[in-house]
Amino acid sequence: LQDLSQKMLDALGHFRGTDLSDIRARARTIIDLTGDLLVDAFAARLSVFHGETSELEAIFGLAGKPTRDWSDRDPDQTALSVAEYALKFRRAEVLARVKGRSPTREAMAVVIGTGETGREVVEEFEVADHDRPRVAALAKILSQAMLASGDSRSVVLAALAEAGFSAISEQNTNQRKTG
Repeated sequence: LQDLSQKMLDALGHFRGTDLSDIRARARTIIDLTGDLLVDAFAARLSVFHGETSELEAIFGLAGKPTRDWSDRDPDQTALSVAEYALKFRRAEVLARVKGRSPTREAMAVVIGTGETGREVVEEFEVADHDRPRVAALAKILSQAMLASGDSRSVVLAALAEAGFSAISEQNTNQRKTG
């Protein structure tokens, strides 16, 4: 159950070792938002989630059957179902504004391509509200460095694209090593 719990939290974009109050707050935004009864039930159970075994059993029970009745293949099937609920949960989060709710995350995408070498990367990601001050601070540092360089707009943007490409490639390499 703990292994599945960590997989679920990873799928929800929750940082290991951090307080679960963020998950509970995010879930309260999603309850009754999607129209999908299982995703709504998933959000409702996450809205009171403290990591207790009984709470995990209630969440994982949404995938089909109670954990006490699991056979060898059920944990894998449950992991897939919970990953699907988590994906729908995260999509609903960024669309919460449509229903007049304050989203707790912002969806973004970056497309970087270089014609000369044929490299291209498309990265979609989410930024949590609590990370926005760090994003703003880093953006300010980057902007100041780019302006201080005195280089042309093209050179500055190309350097930003190269740095972004490197950051994405490095993160993907690290994920393959640990995954």
